Amino acid sequence: MLRMGTALIVEVAQTDGSVWGGRYTHQTSLHLPLADIADGMNDTEHTTIHSALEQSFEEILALYLNDRMGNYIESDHVVISSRFLSPRFKLEVNGKVLERHSDRVTLRSGAGLISLPLDDSLTMKNATVKKPKASSKS
Repeated sequence: MLRMGTALIVEVAQTDGSVWGGRYTHQTSLHLPLADIADGMNDTEHTTIHSALEQSFEEILALYLNDRMGNYIESDHVVISSRFLSPRFKLEVNGKVLERHSDRVTLRSGAGLISLPLDDSLTMKNATVKKPKASSKS
């Protein structure tokens, strides 16, 4: 299966001379069986892919701007596994949900801000956060 998306790597110089870095990832809803394009793409397939990536880039820029403006509020803590993010190995990623719609979820994780379609390439479950144990005084 061919799954596509865009990524935006941002580096912003800080007043102290350091550089803040961020990664924004957006998966399109488009996925195509490899067999459908293995012998080359016709004009319709090319246009479909081009349009999906163009829309993905517009959406990733909106994600960045919303994040920079502080428009996101973290909510549920979740654990996801995505064949888009890790196609060869099943890796779980912890994150906090920023937006959830009927067809897409956006979350913040150690891998940056990620927007994924709610389709068969994604599994997501709520996670519990363990509170640190109180230290005992001797």
